[in-house]
Amino acid sequence: MVVSRVESSAPATGRFEVLISDGASVIVLDLVFRSEDVTVWLGHRTLAVIARDALAAWIDGEDDLVVDDLVWAGQGTRKTLTVDGNRTYVLDAETLVILRLGTQPAQSKRH
Repeated sequence: MVVSRVESSAPATGRFEVLISDGASVIVLDLVFRSEDVTVWLGHRTLAVIARDALAAWIDGEDDLVVDDLVWAGQGTRKTLTVDGNRTYVLDAETLVILRLGTQPAQSKRH
C-alpha cells in the first residue's frame, strides 16, 4: 500500500492510494480528500463522491453507506466495500486508518 504522509493536526487532503483485496483479486483505489468530500477513483473512473462527514459516520457506525457505485458495509471493526454490486473487498486496518484520518474535522489552531 502506498500512503502519502498525513499530518495529524489537520484533515488529510490530497490523493491517497490504497490496495484492497477480495481474496481472489486486488484493486488499487485512489482516494482524493478535499475539504468537504472524498472522491473514489478506480483507474480513470470515478466510483463515488462522498461527503466527508457521511464517510466519517460510517467508519464509526453500523449502517451501510450506499453512494454511487459503492456500498460501504460492515459491523464493528470488519468493514467491506462492494464495487458495482459485483465484488466485495475487505478494508484492512491500514485503509481504515487512512479513511479515519482523512475524515477528521479540521482543528482550529490557536496562537
